[in-house]
Order: sequence, then C-alpha cells, then structure tokens
Amino acid sequence: MKCADRRERSLTRENLGTDLVEALNVTGTRETVTIMPGVLGNEKALVTTREFWHSPD
Repeated sequence: MKCADRRERSLTRENLGTDLVEALNVTGTRETVTIMPGVLGNEKALVTTREFWHSPD
C-alpha cells in the first residue's frame, strides 16, 4: 500500500482554546487530515480528525 504524499492530502490545525481538566489548565488543538479521492483506491475523500490537549504543568 502506498502512502499519500503532501500533494495528495491536506492538513489543517485548529486552536481549541483553553480548558480546565482535573484542576490542570490545558490547551487544545484539532488536526484534520484529508486524503484526496483516488490516492489509495478510495472513491471519496478520507478524513481523519485528532484532538490533542496539552498542559505545561
């Protein structure tokens, strides 16, 4: 199976702001990766979304 290169996918990052989780201040980021149709034999775009929450504490 081949991997999608940068021309065949798009990556966006969204700042989710800050929150309080179990008494820790955290900052969130959402990443969305879209692999264009036809790249891996797919008929439609493949979309993967991940969220990361980080605390400097």
